Amino acid sequence: MNAQPQPFYPAQRAGARMPFHLTSDQELVRKTVRELSDAVKGKPAEHLDRERAWPGEHVKQLASMGLTAMLVPAELGGPGTDTVSFALALEEVARASGVLGLALNNANALGSYPIATKGSEALRAQIMPALLTGEAYAGWALAEPGAGSDMGGVRTSAKKADGGYVVNGVKSFVTGAPHAKWFIVFVRAQGTDGLTALVVPADAEGVAVAPVERTMTLRGNDMAQVFFKGVVVPETHRLGAEGEGGAIAAECNELAALGAAAVAVGIMQAAFEDAAAYANQREQFRTLLKGFQAIQFLMADLDVEVRAARLLTHVAADKRDRGEEFATDVAAAKLYAGEVSKHVTQKALRIHGGTGFMRDIPLERYNRDARAMSIYAGTAEMQRATLAAKSLGL
Repeated sequence: MNAQPQPFYPAQRAGARMPFHLTSDQELVRKTVRELSDAVKGKPAEHLDRERAWPGEHVKQLASMGLTAMLVPAELGGPGTDTVSFALALEEVARASGVLGLALNNANALGSYPIATKGSEALRAQIMPALLTGEAYAGWALAEPGAGSDMGGVRTSAKKADGGYVVNGVKSFVTGAPHAKWFIVFVRAQGTDGLTALVVPADAEGVAVAPVERTMTLRGNDMAQVFFKGVVVPETHRLGAEGEGGAIAAECNELAALGAAAVAVGIMQAAFEDAAAYANQREQFRTLLKGFQAIQFLMADLDVEVRAARLLTHVAADKRDRGEEFATDVAAAKLYAGEVSKHVTQKALRIHGGTGFMRDIPLERYNRDARAMSIYAGTAEMQRATLAAKSLGL
């Protein structure tokens, strides 16, 4: 009976840390990236969308602040940024441009991170300097015409050759394909179970990039198919060991899904801010829109949905920083942020009324970009499957 009662919430216990409090360094990251990305918000972001323009120069500007290799540990030459700061940076960039947010997410989770952490010292020395400066881009080549979420359906082959492999196959949905200097290609290596990851130079003989797909949303990311026909790849360009490609892809896709949740939050935040500004200046029946309870309640709903998506994303990022298992937290954040971003942008459009359908305001773009967030980096159905497996012990 003399035992001291334990606090009900684990975060109240001695030494525990709430995952929702941002440090001064993280607040600085948010502030600095917002100031930088504000230069893209507006006409530059509209240009990327309308002209389907690859945001390469903007990526270089972000790289000058170390933002293209945030997840690369300091001991491997990167800035060693914590995961929460990674999410904050992506949110602020996507608040200005979903296209740029997606490009930055790919540059980190699906580019610099796997090469720095899974490549040999020689391969890092050859490739990482250009990735760190934004001078080069690595395209993620996993999906195929018959294999999307199903990595078991990958058919691109790598036949053993003297000191390396000969690669044949087709990859789909490769973001930034025409601008990539290297491709991270997942193959089935001869005599090996599972997948193997190879870094293939984009200018290697036998590599061909198809015309860019004309996507409905996140236009400017120049997604295309890439063909590999008899491409010779040295063994030194392998990431990890043979057969470890599936594990590498899963780890990187998990980080990309976390980044996608942050991108979705950024798009939602932009829509929320625009809706609030419009409600404060648009007058109907001699009353500002903000004076109508229907608008007030819509804005309250937007506020809660953005807050919830942001908190789920920060919890997942914080768990990774603490070395805890965070797969289901990423699934929850990606599922919720991806799905609710469509609701938030649609409600913000409703507040604008007929004006919301005009191409002259960003809301039309937000609505289109939000549609991609429940598909990119793992569909909503895949996230639901992950959560169900955990909760039901499947």
